Amino acid sequence: MARIPLAPWRSARAPYLEYGTPDDGGEGLASIAAILEGRRSGAISLAREWELEGGVPGIGTRLPVRDHTGQEFGAVVVRRVSIIPLGQIDAATVASIGVADTVEAFAAWARRRWGDNRDTVAFLLGDPAWQLTEDEPMAVLWFTVE
Repeated sequence: MARIPLAPWRSARAPYLEYGTPDDGGEGLASIAAILEGRRSGAISLAREWELEGGVPGIGTRLPVRDHTGQEFGAVVVRRVSIIPLGQIDAATVASIGVADTVEAFAAWARRRWGDNRDTVAFLLGDPAWQLTEDEPMAVLWFTVE
């Protein structure tokens, strides 16, 4: 079953970071807390998602941190941006984004996050043949809390 997000889309004029889903058991709020407390200093997403929304934010961009309902909890400022193929994500990057303890655990998380939602992602990207591969360009943002 495909799930279509109902929250407003990001745009180049108003980019933001969004965490959580209605059925995530509090994982999104835990991610937000880790960011605001400085325990998490990075975020990762499909680079193609940002392309749909005006492009990857540049260095110095202020990004509000929101949950899936649009509630804003704080903000971060982008300090570094990289586009990295999924298969080249290393341990330092994994540590900064805070979703797993090892590269292997991160790979499993990525498969759940994007691969298990293949139909939805393919629809959003307008690419019915889309599959998560090791070559998928990922946007990694490193930031500091504002």
